[in-house]
Amino acid sequence: MKNPTGIALSWTELDSNKREETERIKMHRVEQYQKLAHARMFPRLRVVVDLSFTSQQTLRECNSLLKQLSCAYGYIRSCSLSSLLSLEVTSYHGGIVTLCHKHGVASWPILKHSIPLNEVYQPEDVIYLSPDAPYEIDQLDNTKIYVIGGIVDRTVRKNETMHYASRIQYQTARLPVRKYMPEARTHILNVNSVIMALNEVMNHRDWARAFQMLGSTMTLREIAISFYFHLAIAYFQIRNWISQYSTTIFARPVNEYHHKILIIGDDFASGIGDSFHLGNSGGLSTALHGFIQRSDKIRHKWEVINAGIPLSKTDDWQAGAKYFDRIFRTGSARDAEIVVVIAGSIEARHHRGSKDGSNMMSNLIQLCDALRRKEKRVFLATLALSPQNDHIQQGINEQIKAYCARSYKHANPLVLGPRLDLPVFQRRQNQSFDEFRFNAHGFHVLAQKFSEELIPAMTAVEWITWKEHLERGRC
Repeated sequence: MKNPTGIALSWTELDSNKREETERIKMHRVEQYQKLAHARMFPRLRVVVDLSFTSQQTLRECNSLLKQLSCAYGYIRSCSLSSLLSLEVTSYHGGIVTLCHKHGVASWPILKHSIPLNEVYQPEDVIYLSPDAPYEIDQLDNTKIYVIGGIVDRTVRKNETMHYASRIQYQTARLPVRKYMPEARTHILNVNSVIMALNEVMNHRDWARAFQMLGSTMTLREIAISFYFHLAIAYFQIRNWISQYSTTIFARPVNEYHHKILIIGDDFASGIGDSFHLGNSGGLSTALHGFIQRSDKIRHKWEVINAGIPLSKTDDWQAGAKYFDRIFRTGSARDAEIVVVIAGSIEARHHRGSKDGSNMMSNLIQLCDALRRKEKRVFLATLALSPQNDHIQQGINEQIKAYCARSYKHANPLVLGPRLDLPVFQRRQNQSFDEFRFNAHGFHVLAQKFSEELIPAMTAVEWITWKEHLERGRC
């Protein structure tokens, strides 16, 4: 090792430098502990994490929450800003205490209240932070105690913290995420991000700067998501090419004992997010095939064809559009008796189209009407829900349900399904890399629920064959 002049250092000098570095680290730790102690004794801003929700969460979710708390505490310990917020937890009792010991929370110099939040603080002193609150914070009030609900951001529980705070008569507010991070994938932040943002704003009163700092910490995760998505798209293109080639050579036309189900639409139709397995089409089509084979109600051979196109929009599937013509004019799947339409979720999530989604609904109606004119049995899926633009998705879903209900009087009614908007699909265990699309388990659950609606339509198609045989006197 050399000094700045380029001369090699002696062992004595190296030992001296090492002692100085060790001493510097010790002094920095002492300084940070002093700042922590000062923040606890003379709090400039008090932030509380409410652990009462942990009794309703799985072990995995609780561990994820405590990892986020650990990240927040690590940030506070190493923060170079002049002041630190005072961190506290409530409902520190029961099974969560054992997990806290495993994560080292028990040794942190923070206040831990074993009793619930409403037994510690008066309603007039508290602002309960909730992403669903109507009021958006502009400036921090140092006389208030800011409470964060202990729910991991991956668990979509709409309005839960909002309803809880209202029940115990606490004022609610949300951070200005939409204002300063309009392009963010979601306006729901994890626990450590909220704590970091509050500590930053407490020091320099600049929300833009605080969220810019948060954005830089999320870069690696966003890069990983982007890489996985492009890898999934590349896999789909290879799989689609192989499927088209094999279908062209080995395709069998529909006959009285051989039938086809066709799945069309966007990423949820094509299976983006499912595990990579060469040799099968993936997504709902593969999962459905297993349930159909195991059903004792199906007597004929059924082929489930995956014709979904990632990132496609609803107007790409209208009659006369490229994807519609490719399949129903020249494709080998044009003779499918049952068509499942799963489109609009990706389009609504990125808010491409009219503000209320009316153009998307118009496209879906035109598509389904065109398919029914071709005497197809049509299933129309609801849209998957995401934290952003969920008002658009919910509005379209209500229109889809009403449209299906109106068609029941027709000879060839439109059937609602599969239901992508069910609460089960908003759980982390069913979501893929971006926490929106479905993973292999999510597609399995979707196929299980959808097969209950699909199999009666399949048996109705088979009955047509048996009816013709009976009329001919062959049975």
